[in-house]
Amino acid sequence: MNDTSHNKTQVKPEKKTGNQHTVSKENSPKKRYLVASKRGSVATLSGVNPLSSFELKEHIRRFSDVDIKKIIARKNGLSPQSRSINEAHECHIVEMTDDTHEQLKANSPDHVIIEQEQHLDFLDGKLIPTMLPTRAQSLDNIMQSRKFSFLILGEDDKPLKNAVIALQSSYVKGSALSDKKGESTITLSMMENTQIDSIFVKAKTGYWDFYLKTPELSSDSVNVIRLKSLKETIAGFPKNFRRGWGERLMGFDEQHQSYTGKGIKIAIIDTGLGDHPLLSHIHQGMDLSTTNSTETWRQDDEGHGTHVAGVITAKGKEDELKGFCPDADILVLKVFPGGTTSSLIEALDICIEENVDVVNMSLGTQNRSLLIEQKIEEVVLSGIALIVAAGNSGGPVQFPANSTNTLAVSAVGALNEVQENTWDVSQILPELTLDNGVFSPTFSCHGPEVDVTAPSVAIISTGPGGTYFPDSGTSMAAPHVTGLAGLLLAHHPAFQTTYKSKTYTRVFALYNALKHICVPYNFGPGRAGSGMPSVYPIIGQMAVSEPSTANQQ
Repeated sequence: MNDTSHNKTQVKPEKKTGNQHTVSKENSPKKRYLVASKRGSVATLSGVNPLSSFELKEHIRRFSDVDIKKIIARKNGLSPQSRSINEAHECHIVEMTDDTHEQLKANSPDHVIIEQEQHLDFLDGKLIPTMLPTRAQSLDNIMQSRKFSFLILGEDDKPLKNAVIALQSSYVKGSALSDKKGESTITLSMMENTQIDSIFVKAKTGYWDFYLKTPELSSDSVNVIRLKSLKETIAGFPKNFRRGWGERLMGFDEQHQSYTGKGIKIAIIDTGLGDHPLLSHIHQGMDLSTTNSTETWRQDDEGHGTHVAGVITAKGKEDELKGFCPDADILVLKVFPGGTTSSLIEALDICIEENVDVVNMSLGTQNRSLLIEQKIEEVVLSGIALIVAAGNSGGPVQFPANSTNTLAVSAVGALNEVQENTWDVSQILPELTLDNGVFSPTFSCHGPEVDVTAPSVAIISTGPGGTYFPDSGTSMAAPHVTGLAGLLLAHHPAFQTTYKSKTYTRVFALYNALKHICVPYNFGPGRAGSGMPSVYPIIGQMAVSEPSTANQQ
């Protein structure tokens, strides 16, 4: 088939110079970049037509020092964003030196996007601070070494192994793991009479963390810290833990077990999925953090993705924990550890190929990526909704939550769900707390891009190895909204009739429906968007699905 759509999209030849593609022979390190053609609205706003696959590849090949490491390309190149069957939908992952990068930029037409690979963060609010002021060298002679010994205990005062202990002072910090006896030691170089600003202790699973400002610690004796377990603070846990407080606040109780999300496909782009009996119904996934393995997505060393999955789709029997959509089809796309913009592009391509309905992205970065933005547009044009965590830096909304094509979710907590002497307490301010005890935690990113807010402080969910643990962050807010979005698509008649076809109209109808059913929270500009989505306003309109197999057992 002859395609003439690119007659006006000729790549202009580079200006001829004596040393056209000569680069420095110095051993400068190569960096990783993404190279692709402008498409969709990005191309339109630039006044260009997308390049063909042949044109893009030939252009890159003209630069012999550009090392193509991988090409991300969907199996089916046609999409609602494509203008022709030959359009370059692929993204080239390349490595090159700074000098080669400068030459490629200088000699590329406006049709081409060249971006350095960016790293992404999964948005866990309890990350131990990694950046502290550097101690001035002139203070070395007045510093002294102080040793702090700890014994970390759990249930029945038994030693806890592998608990993280972190100390922070004005100019120094230190951390350690407890051994099999629950013991650990941290040595800090401090000025005389300087106090410790804070201590943070966190077990891997099953316990609330411990956080205290200006603790009175001894350098002469062992400091004993006793963590509270979930079983000690929640009666009958985990067998009698049917719903998290977030689900209940959003209007779900035992009367709503007939709404299960059956027939909807949800993708979770995160850290993978650990083994858990309440998540044994999940069978589809891909590990994009390594070499596209179809097996290692079942490993989750961080626990973050497993926690998110539990909120969305935990399928407990009888009185066990149930997520919003226990009967939805779930696709796990592992991009962490080492998540990058290229792995996110690849994950979003898979979402299009697999005909996903809703994507949960509890991840973000400070820097906007035009290539990701372009891919997000393609995803939305394919009828796929993107629910994204706003971020945990306490500042502006992060990317991609700040994209106009995604639904950005900020965080809320509830005073009666926060345990004393935990990190969560430090995130509460009176001026950001309502009379009913709902508060906007200080870690939550905020701004005009926030669309809705959702429960995200002290959220208990599933962990690897059949465990449970509490966590906080907008990472926990996003899956609450993703779960509700799945229920709307599965059970609200509007999405079985008027908005049944998978187009961008369906996506924005879903976004608007979620904002329309919000309970408003007035924390101030940009902190809650339209408010918190609740099922109460539409429960009478929802169609009941067939009985869940989880409820029949």
